[in-house]
Amino acid sequence: MSIIIDKKKLMRALEIGQDLRENLRILDFIPIEPHVHGADLKSYANNIGGGDWGIPYALFLYKGSLLALVGRLPSGLYDVLEGRWLWIETRKCYEPIGGAVVDTDTETVAWSSWGTSYVFIYDGSTVNMIDIGENVGGNIVKGSDGNFYVYTNKGSLFKITPKGMTTKVSSNPNAKGGTSWLAERLESTLFFGSPYPDNSIYAYNIDKASWSTPKPGTTTAHTPGYYGVFPATWDTLATLGAMQWPLPSEQLLGYIAFRDTTIYAEDYGILPYVVAGDDVWNISTQPLMLDETTTVHYIEGIIWLIGHPSYAWGYYPGLRPLGGFFPFNCGIHWKGDIYLGTKPLFMSHRGGMIHSDIQRFGGVVRMKRSELFNLQMPPAKAVLWYNKSVSANEYSLPLVTIGWRELTLYFKSNTAGDLTVEVDPVGDGEWDTYITRTSTTKEILTISEHFARIRLKFSTSATVSAKILLVP
Repeated sequence: MSIIIDKKKLMRALEIGQDLRENLRILDFIPIEPHVHGADLKSYANNIGGGDWGIPYALFLYKGSLLALVGRLPSGLYDVLEGRWLWIETRKCYEPIGGAVVDTDTETVAWSSWGTSYVFIYDGSTVNMIDIGENVGGNIVKGSDGNFYVYTNKGSLFKITPKGMTTKVSSNPNAKGGTSWLAERLESTLFFGSPYPDNSIYAYNIDKASWSTPKPGTTTAHTPGYYGVFPATWDTLATLGAMQWPLPSEQLLGYIAFRDTTIYAEDYGILPYVVAGDDVWNISTQPLMLDETTTVHYIEGIIWLIGHPSYAWGYYPGLRPLGGFFPFNCGIHWKGDIYLGTKPLFMSHRGGMIHSDIQRFGGVVRMKRSELFNLQMPPAKAVLWYNKSVSANEYSLPLVTIGWRELTLYFKSNTAGDLTVEVDPVGDGEWDTYITRTSTTKEILTISEHFARIRLKFSTSATVSAKILLVP
């Protein structure tokens, strides 16, 4: 197969690669090889069209091997270290956005496909493709009873046994027809994050056969609509909300803690984000389990370490940013290394590196766990209010500022009032007044002291904006 190289694009790609690796002493890229080559690859490419291929949506251990659940083109299961396809679905593009669930008792792997009615179960040799009759958003979760559960776009909950027997269990009375990408479980309660138009996180208790909404969503501008739930620890789920337009794609971290029969749900704060000029594919923010008390999330260009919440602090999570990194969709810690599934590294930068079809395939980054902590923090920004009508003495959502040494606040209002900046020094919910500017409509304020979180309060009903630049 001939390869045509554009020298300018190649040099730019090499610069990008150097940037990615300059703070990482050990970083290997393991490509997901296409299942056909040469003329067959060209014919295959012509048939299936454009876009990125071979994207790993989940990495998991199965019978001692590291497997990748691959979506888009082709869809299938790939042995990462042996470099071979175990199963390929070439008839259609199936996207398993919510990842895979492994049942070690029956040695089966299950996943669902976004925008289709199919659930797939792999038993080590064959794949059973099951049509449940309603479209699924890509979510799947293993219940406390050993069965798999998926939540459909219509709000229906289906149970699928490891042998493929399917039963419609219940219908969510609060559902508005939203797609659910991700699902998780705490004890006997299943959680489903449903983005647009629901913007809520729903819960179903298997033992009680009842629904609840621990995090109701909203469509009001600059308020969080929840779309994802992720396992932070054995008794805690990290939740994420996308702030409503007209805003940049802000992220809000919350959490759900399960204690006895009570669910605790809290919003921790808005996370700063990095604005990338390139096409950053971030359909979901997948967690990487480091151990039983911490996870790593990729959120808007920044790696975040989320630790176990302290009960003495009222369930507030331990949280700190680790640095800037390229997008990843999934991850796993195995044999002392961290494996991150990513889209094509160079194709994610417009123009690509080499004009060849193989460069459109994704792969897996392997790195030492310690290298995460050697990353440098990027400059970041956040928006607390965006032309928002606030009532007198209304608080903004908190902004997580831990990890940045300085921030500059730009505030303006259409009506004069007192602006108060409050700080949470160590992130445990103890708020103190930092500064108050009286009778103001515009402020540019730089804070060089280091706090875990800040929030704003304005004394007068007004339309306000508050934007913040964070410097590492």
